[in-house]
Amino acid sequence: MNILIIGGTHFLGRHCVLSAIQKGHTVTLFHRGKTNPDIFPDIEHLLGDRRSNTEALANRKWDAVIDTCGYLPADIDNIAERLVGNTHTYMFVSSVSVYKDSAIPNIDENYPVATMPEGADTSTFAIEHYGALKALCEEKAVQRFGEHVINVRPGLIVGEFDPSDRFTYWVRRGAQGGTILIPGGHHYPIQYIDVRDLGDWMTLALENRLSGIYNAVTPPNFTTLSNIVELAAQKAGVSYDFAYPPDDFFEKHKIAPWSQMPVWLPDSMEDYVGFSLTSVEKAVRDGMTFRTPEDTVHHILEWDEKRDKSIPLRAGITAEKEKELLDLLQTEE
Repeated sequence: MNILIIGGTHFLGRHCVLSAIQKGHTVTLFHRGKTNPDIFPDIEHLLGDRRSNTEALANRKWDAVIDTCGYLPADIDNIAERLVGNTHTYMFVSSVSVYKDSAIPNIDENYPVATMPEGADTSTFAIEHYGALKALCEEKAVQRFGEHVINVRPGLIVGEFDPSDRFTYWVRRGAQGGTILIPGGHHYPIQYIDVRDLGDWMTLALENRLSGIYNAVTPPNFTTLSNIVELAAQKAGVSYDFAYPPDDFFEKHKIAPWSQMPVWLPDSMEDYVGFSLTSVEKAVRDGMTFRTPEDTVHHILEWDEKRDKSIPLRAGITAEKEKELLDLLQTEE
């Protein structure tokens, strides 16, 4: 196949390129030339901006398009003006955040999606409307490209080049050993998707000319947060033990879920009790497979060991803050 990737130089897009090339496909990238512009020198790069300059896409045809970076309905419109009629399959990377809530387990692709407040601006990105805007992007994709659209809804994407550091925080913290503060208790389940698994399945979906909506996460109860940390500690060969404060301990000491304690949401957030239990049965039926947690952790650890440790992680807490919290926990017990 001849595949156009909108983006392709940052995180998921990079892995999509690698997967497609390894499977013998021809890849073209369309991007602004601002993020890692020199990678993949042996493939075609088209420079432009999906919001202001799509001239490089004019009068070109591809078998399939992967769009990794659409956040507003207008983003889809701008690309569609050039590509409708010039591609068979349009694949849009959306998010499980499109759902109106995660209040129940086993949410599948038919669950209602979030909607924008009446009169809200859909032409400007706002993080509080992230899910609703992604849902509008999905809708716009179907409107413009018709039946040959694949709307992919990943959960937390993890792996090499992850800019968020949310999952990486726990892998690095496990490898450091010592007493590790972990939220949610020993059995707290987490869902994510290894970026390599996602990239491989996205290529497979294009090869098989699938269409429709697909959740893209590991199956419910695939692993736990403490297991991920433990695997990292074991790989690093360090001694470790875990401290499991109750949820209200973090609230009391103003530690924010998801950002300061990544990948965790407290039980008190009732709209999210099913957040880590999303159904992925549809994608599995259509070929999605998953590397083991060990494989994912070891791969991230190898990558993270090469990174500049003087640059703070974008998620989690500092070692000093963790020690302070551990001391407070011991005092309060």
